[in-house]
Amino acid sequence: MDNKLFRQSSMDRISSPEELNEYLRVVRPSVWLALAAIIMLLAVFVVFGFYGTLPSTISAKGIAQGGDVVCYVAQPERLSAGMPAIIGNFQGTVVSVSPTPLSEEEINETHPEDYLIYQLDPQAWNYPVHLSAPGVVDGVWDVVITTETIRPIEFLLEGSGQGA
Repeated sequence: MDNKLFRQSSMDRISSPEELNEYLRVVRPSVWLALAAIIMLLAVFVVFGFYGTLPSTISAKGIAQGGDVVCYVAQPERLSAGMPAIIGNFQGTVVSVSPTPLSEEEINETHPEDYLIYQLDPQAWNYPVHLSAPGVVDGVWDVVITTETIRPIEFLLEGSGQGA
């Protein structure tokens, strides 16, 4: 049979009895390595999506005096008593959020030291937030209040639960 569809060298190689026991390499090992890396990366994202957390925070400067820490925020709507806070390197909690804002002049009267007021950088109207943090020494501290923590998977599930 005279079949010219395939080259003679290809026909000889495939019909050779010496090569019948050898494996046919379909995919190179580098492709398997890349596929394994992609699968591992996907697994890490899935685990982080279910077990990781993303905090939503509000940052401010706070003044610690006599064991009491006060910071001033312009918009306190997301804050409430009992929320965790970090004052410098110390763990603390929000004790209270004032419903009444203070003007910049009222804050100046409360804290007569110019250096402290300069560090606070108050806006026109500010709401005092009182915090408790055992061990904090007097001075100006960076305050980070965690308003909520969200699991990353909730971003995906949030849109899928709504009807069309």
